Amino acid sequence: MSADVEVAAIYFPSWHDEPRRAPWLGEGFTEWDLIKAGRPRFDGHYQPQIPALGYLDESMPENDPATVAQLGFDSVGAYGWPAEPWSALPAGQITFEYQDWRGAAEEHWHTMRDEQAVDFVPTVAMGWDSTTRVNQEDRLVVSDWPCCPVVVNNTPESFGASVAAALTFAAENERTHVAVVNAWNEWTEGSYLEPDSRTGDAHLQALVGPSLRPGRRTRSPTL
Repeated sequence: MSADVEVAAIYFPSWHDEPRRAPWLGEGFTEWDLIKAGRPRFDGHYQPQIPALGYLDESMPENDPATVAQLGFDSVGAYGWPAEPWSALPAGQITFEYQDWRGAAEEHWHTMRDEQAVDFVPTVAMGWDSTTRVNQEDRLVVSDWPCCPVVVNNTPESFGASVAAALTFAAENERTHVAVVNAWNEWTEGSYLEPDSRTGDAHLQALVGPSLRPGRRTRSPTL
């Protein structure tokens, strides 16, 4: 493969006080409030998720995501892996294996490539955990968003394999050699590249490794 592939990570801008939300959510609300209130729903469930850089107010210039520039990204992009596989979960099951989700996503990439008249840009999901978006006192019952299953075993190694698969797929596109990561900082849906207290920056390192192999490149996101 000789094609250069660009990698982009979605940036989710909801980590600052937005006065227009105050009538619905109260003065000073940010989505960090949801993250701090997260509670584990099963043994080994990583909640609350704790950002290693702290609960930064992104509206402050000194908190502009410096790690973005340090890592050399300069683009942002699209969204998501298909949620259809979750509908087949047995009643009462609230987790879904990352490997199974990745397999469904890769099938989806190829289906979309066959169906579309233009290149299809693959997205890689780091994970999924939207339990902080629901009432923490309620029992988790999988139904419609945000009551989705928690994707488990999304280890840095598994994520890195997903990145490598997406880069291979994107390199085979006719013109658009781009892969998108969901997401840079979507903490309230458990899909983020920013370091946390459990794995540190291991997911970032898992991204950079495949991205910098011969014939591939990584650019800094323009936010």
